[in-house]
Amino acid sequence: MNDVVGHVRRLREINEDDIADALERLHLSKSLYEVLCYARKWNRPGGVVTSAVVADHYNTSVASAANKLRKLHQLGYLKRKDTGSPTGGREFEYEVS
Repeated sequence: MNDVVGHVRRLREINEDDIADALERLHLSKSLYEVLCYARKWNRPGGVVTSAVVADHYNTSVASAANKLRKLHQLGYLKRKDTGSPTGGREFEYEVS
């Protein structure tokens, strides 16, 4: 994760083409990067982010937000915990790794 922080700091100092290249090396699309930044801001000690929170913030569907969070988890940027849903389905809470 320290590599990501270093890359993000350097992103502020480079042009847009270089940013796109850096995100590609990190296996992140611009939208995944934005969700990761939002999750980092949301995660305070003991804080977690859910697909519903992300969907509300970006005015998108819960399914779309869940897919982005799942992808970030698969890439190792987020940890997740299955909290279950009151309706019997699966629901996850995510926190920055």
